[in-house]
Amino acid sequence: MNNKQRVKKIRDYAELAQVSYFYFDLLKDSNGIPRKIYELDSNGNKIKDEKYPRGYKE
Repeated sequence: MNNKQRVKKIRDYAELAQVSYFYFDLLKDSNGIPRKIYELDSNGNKIKDEKYPRGYKE
């Protein structure tokens, strides 16, 4: 295995590590505004919970 192949493998592993830890702070919409993450039920609806300030889980 030459150096270029090793660098490519290391780069692939680094990308995989980033995906597996999922950087929520980098998740932005097309305008650069951070997106909110919501917990969804099996039907794809937001889970309502009155204990949270907005009335549903984020």
